[in-house]
Amino acid sequence: MNSITQHILQNGIPEDIFILILAIPIIFALITFFRRVIGSITLGIFTPLFLTLLMTIIDLKDSVTLFVFIFVSMLIIRYFLRKIPLLSMTDTRVLDAVMFCVLTIIIILGLLYLPLVKNIQLNIAALFLLLVMSSCSQDLITMWEFRGFKRFISPFIEFLTLIIVSYLLITWGWIQNAILEYPLVIIVASITIIILLAKWGKLKLKEHIRYGRVIKHVELPEKK
Repeated sequence: MNSITQHILQNGIPEDIFILILAIPIIFALITFFRRVIGSITLGIFTPLFLTLLMTIIDLKDSVTLFVFIFVSMLIIRYFLRKIPLLSMTDTRVLDAVMFCVLTIIIILGLLYLPLVKNIQLNIAALFLLLVMSSCSQDLITMWEFRGFKRFISPFIEFLTLIIVSYLLITWGWIQNAILEYPLVIIVASITIIILLAKWGKLKLKEHIRYGRVIKHVELPEKK
C-alpha cells in the first residue's frame, strides 16, 4: 500500500471513506465526459455525484428501485395536484411543498406495504439519498413538462446510465486498489482529463448522430 495512504489511514480516516473521497475526482471526470463528449443532460455535476456516493449506502438494485419508485410517485402526485384548482393557481414553490409533503406519506406507505421496496434496508444516512432522489425527480419532471415525453425519455435513460456507470466504476475492486496504491496519480489524472474534456471542441456524440448526415452535405465556403 502507498506510504501516503498508510499515513492517512493510520491517522484515523477509515479506508472506505478515503476511497469515496478519492472517487469524487473520478466521478467528476466521468460526468464531464458524458456532458462534453456524449452531450448528455446530467442535471449539473453535484446531483449525479451525490446520488452515486449515496448509492454506496445501499446496493445498486435497491437504489434504482427506490429512484424509479420516487420518480413515478412524484409524477402521479404532481398530476393530481395540478387538477386541484386552488393549487394550480398558487406559486410553483407552494405546489412543490405540498407535493413533497404528500410524497413523504407515499414513501412511508411504500416502505411498509409495497413489495418492491418494503424489504429495502434503510438507515439515517440513506434518508439523504431519498432527499436527493426527490430533488432529482423534481428536475426530471420539470424537464418532461417542457420537452414532452418523447424528448424526455432519452435524457432520463442517459442520466440513469451515468449514475449506474459511476457506481460500478467506484465500487470496482481494481479502481479501489488503484486509489489506495496511487492516490496522487488518481487526482492528477482526473484533473487532467477534466481539463482536456472541457476543451473538447468537436461535435458531441448525440449531435453527430442527429446532424452528422446533414453536416456531411454542407459545403464550407471557400477562403478568399
